[in-house]
Amino acid sequence: MKKWSQSLAAIWFEWFTAEPRAYASPGVKKTTLYEFRHITGYMMLFVPTGLALDASSPAYKDEVLVLGKKAQENTLGFLKSYGSPAVAGGTAFKALRQLHTQSKLDEQIAQLHELVDSDGVVDRTPPSALPTFVRRRPSK
Repeated sequence: MKKWSQSLAAIWFEWFTAEPRAYASPGVKKTTLYEFRHITGYMMLFVPTGLALDASSPAYKDEVLVLGKKAQENTLGFLKSYGSPAVAGGTAFKALRQLHTQSKLDEQIAQLHELVDSDGVVDRTPPSALPTFVRRRPSK
C-alpha cells in the first residue's frame, strides 16, 4: 500500500475493496492504516448523496470507483477553495487534517452525521475502523 503518491480515489477504492479489508489485515502498518482510515473518513464528508455500498452487488467495485472519483473531485475542490494545491493522498491528508483542527470541516461533519441518522450511509465497515470524527458527534 503506497499511500503518499496515490490518488484519493485509489485509496478510497483500496479501503472498500481490498480483501482482507485494510482495517482487518495484520500486514498493514499502523501508520498506513491510520492515514487510509482518515483519508477515507475525510472523503466521506464530501459524498453529498450519501454512501450506500452493498458488497454483494455484482457492480460493487464499479460503484465504489464512481463514488470514490466523485468524492475525490469534491474533496480536492474543497481543498482548492482554501488554497491547497494537494492532489495526492499524503498532501491531501495533511491539508484536511489541518482544516479539521481549524474547525473548517464542522459543517461537513454535521451533514455526514445527519446522513448516518437518516440511514443515508450504508457500509459494512465497523464503526471502530472509522476515524472518531465520523463515528462520534462533536460536543457542543
